[in-house]
Amino acid sequence: MIQNIGTIIRKNIKSFELGIYTTISCACLLAAILFQDWLLLRDTNIEGLGPPEDMVLRVSQLVLAIFTAFAGVSLTRRPEIYKDGIPVDRMYTVSALSRYSFSWCAHLLKLAHVKKRLELDDLPSMDHYTRSKDLSRSWESKDRPRKLWIEVAIAHKWPFIIQWSLTLIQAVGNFAPQFVTFHLLKILEERVVGYPVNNEAWIWVIVLTIATIGASWIEAWLFWISWSELAIPIRSQLSALVFQKSLRRKDVKGATKSKKEIVEGPDLSETAMGDSSASDKPEILHGEEEGEGDPKTKQSTVNLIGVDAKRISDFCSFNYYFPGSIFKLVVSFAFLLTIIGWKALLAGFLAMAITIPINIHFSKRYAAAQDRLMKVRDVKMGVVTEALQGDYFQTAV
Repeated sequence: MIQNIGTIIRKNIKSFELGIYTTISCACLLAAILFQDWLLLRDTNIEGLGPPEDMVLRVSQLVLAIFTAFAGVSLTRRPEIYKDGIPVDRMYTVSALSRYSFSWCAHLLKLAHVKKRLELDDLPSMDHYTRSKDLSRSWESKDRPRKLWIEVAIAHKWPFIIQWSLTLIQAVGNFAPQFVTFHLLKILEERVVGYPVNNEAWIWVIVLTIATIGASWIEAWLFWISWSELAIPIRSQLSALVFQKSLRRKDVKGATKSKKEIVEGPDLSETAMGDSSASDKPEILHGEEEGEGDPKTKQSTVNLIGVDAKRISDFCSFNYYFPGSIFKLVVSFAFLLTIIGWKALLAGFLAMAITIPINIHFSKRYAAAQDRLMKVRDVKMGVVTEALQGDYFQTAV
C-alpha cells in the first residue's frame, strides 16, 4: 500500500511539473504573438491585422494559449498528507495556481472569520521545510567548516536564488507601467485629428494590464518568500541548534574554585576535626565572581535565541534590498536616458549623491546606539536572572 501511495505521489508530481512547463511555453507563445501583432500594426503596408479571417485566428490562438496556461497550473501536486493524524500544510499539496495565488489557505481565513479566533488545533502541521526537527537534522547531516553566514546561504541557496531573481524582475516590473504609458502617450501624440487611434494602442493596453497585475503579484510573492522560506526557517533552525548545544554544555558555574584554593588546597585538618566552617565556605561565590565575564551564561544563550537568531533571520528576509537597489538604479538610468538625456540624469544623480554621506553618518550613530542598548539589556538580563535564582535558592532553603 505504501508503494502504491508513493507511485501515485510521484505521478502527481511529474504531471505537476509538466503542467508548469506547459504554462511557461504558453506564456512564451503569448508574448511572441503579442510581439508579432505589434509588428503588424506598425507596418503601414498592412491595414490592421490583415483580413478578418486572420484576425479571428490570431485572437483564437491567444485565447487557447491563455486557457492552456491556466489548465497547466491547475494540476494538483500530490494527495493530502498527514502527520500524526494532523493534515500537513497544503502549500506543497495544491496546484501551482492555488499555491502562487495564495488561495491554498482560504479555508483558514474562512474559519478565522467564522470562529473569530484560531486555536492551535485549527492550524495544520508544518511541512518538513519549516519543522525545526527536520531543519536541525539537515544542518547536522553535513560538515559545516565555513563561517556561519556562508553555511546559512548554502543551506538555503534556492530560496535566496528565487528571492534575488524576483528582485530583478521586480526592478524591471516597477518601471514597466511607466514604459508602457510613455509609448501610449507617443501614439496619442502621433494621432491625426479626425482619425481613430492606431490599433497598436490596444497592444500596449494589454501589456499594461499584464505588467500591473504581474508587478503586484511579484511583490507579494517576494514578501512571502522572504518570510516563509527564509526568515522563519532560518530562525527556527538556528534556535534549535543553539538550544541543542546549550543542553549538551555542562553548567559548571557553581563548581569552580578560586585560584587561591586551587593552589593551596583545602584545610584537611579542620575538616578532619569536624569543623564545618571550611566546608561551608560559599564556593559558589568564587564561581560567580570568576564567571561574571564568561560569555557562556544563561542570559547569553537566551540572547542568542531571542535576539541574534532573529537578527540573522531578519537580515536574510531583507537582504534583497541591496541587489534590488542596484537593479532599480540600472533600470531607472536606462529608462531616464531614453527620456531626458544624460545631462538632466547627471544633475539628478549628483543631488542624490550629496545626501548619501548624511545618511551614512546617521546610520552609524543609530548602529552605535543599538549596540549600547544591547549591552544594557545583557546586564539587565544578568541581574534579573541572578535575582530570580537567588529567590529560588532562598525558597528552597
